[in-house]
Amino acid sequence: MLLYQFVNSNRDELILRCREKVKKRFPPIGVPAVLDHGVPLFLRQLVDALQLDPAIATITDLAVEKKMSIDTDEFRTLNRCLDDAIAAAVTAFGNGRKVRGDQQAEDLHQRLNAFADEQRRLVDMAIHAYSAIRTGSIGATGSTGALLVQALGELRILADRSVTDIRLASAMATLAPH
Repeated sequence: MLLYQFVNSNRDELILRCREKVKKRFPPIGVPAVLDHGVPLFLRQLVDALQLDPAIATITDLAVEKKMSIDTDEFRTLNRCLDDAIAAAVTAFGNGRKVRGDQQAEDLHQRLNAFADEQRRLVDMAIHAYSAIRTGSIGATGSTGALLVQALGELRILADRSVTDIRLASAMATLAPH
């Protein structure tokens, strides 16, 4: 039996065993989703690669060609190394997604802080301008009135821009792979 046939015919068992081994090594946070996609994808890619280029299975093919037998313990060692490589790849993939998610959360936090600061500044400017106009000693058509109109206009722009940012962020979150 060729290696790709072995992997293909034992795919479900390999996925199950990989899940069990990863569960023993790593905390379960986020692992099931990664395993549900990462391990099957790896095995599918491995089978495809082995079918396209049987020479990739050089270890077992070479042993057969040289009439060398691979004993069970050595094959288990090879299998363990493959399991470790798969687990490391799955973990790295999961960690990469976590880092990207953390960076996106930090960026959003900074944008929200900047939005809040700008909003506070414009609201304070509008309140002070209105208070000055309300006293009656300053006309609404003068520079203080112009300042009030400017603050309200900038608040409108700020609100419009934030709605656009929120919609874009929501669309990106919806389109992002989970």
